[in-house]
Amino acid sequence: MSGRAGRVLLAAALFVVGDRAAWGAIALVQSAQSASSGDANSIAATFASQPGAGDLLIAIAGNLAASSPATPVGWSVAIDETANAPGQVIFYRIAAASEPATVTVSGYGTATRLGLHVYEYRGMAYSAPLDQTASGAGSGTALSTGTTATTVQPVELLVAAFVIDMAGTIGGWTNGFTEHRDFVNGSAAPQAGYAGADLVVSDVAGYSADATASVTGSWRGQIVTFKARRVMFVE
Repeated sequence: MSGRAGRVLLAAALFVVGDRAAWGAIALVQSAQSASSGDANSIAATFASQPGAGDLLIAIAGNLAASSPATPVGWSVAIDETANAPGQVIFYRIAAASEPATVTVSGYGTATRLGLHVYEYRGMAYSAPLDQTASGAGSGTALSTGTTATTVQPVELLVAAFVIDMAGTIGGWTNGFTEHRDFVNGSAAPQAGYAGADLVVSDVAGYSADATASVTGSWRGQIVTFKARRVMFVE
């Protein structure tokens, strides 16, 4: 295959910008979830497979009562509102060569009902992947993450998540988001619901996500954007 033909085929699988640069295609590799059946100070979720080195890992932990955890070793905080009831924090990291499949969030100061959902994405920036964040909170069935500031590059991954202090489903996501996780704490009260969704965008803009809960309750929503990996063509 000629160099020119190879370049054309490569461009077909990438978001192209100009003649010599592109962003790699973003893909969700796997996700997992866990919820505490009673009050707890820690929670863990396990991927079905060991994450791949260089992939972006995202951990979203929701708490029913106001209680803040320790940041897991090697992870960074994207947005933390765990001092609220209900509260939520989003952590992220780039997977190492021997990344464990289990993600643990611990050190909560007050034992409470907890929910954790984790995600692995390919095609993300290896260095400083975090871009924008926003959040919203309220009461009722209409949920909103708030709107982010303008993203810094066209191709980014948007991850949105909600926690609500009642047992119910969350659906009706707006703006093209695809839900991947929607779950509650067991069957015994008090309960909380958790949900996460994503969207890959290709325009520089501010973004938000809305959803609808099947029950009325106090809720909190967050949205985080992550940068796609920049790819350079080789002549």
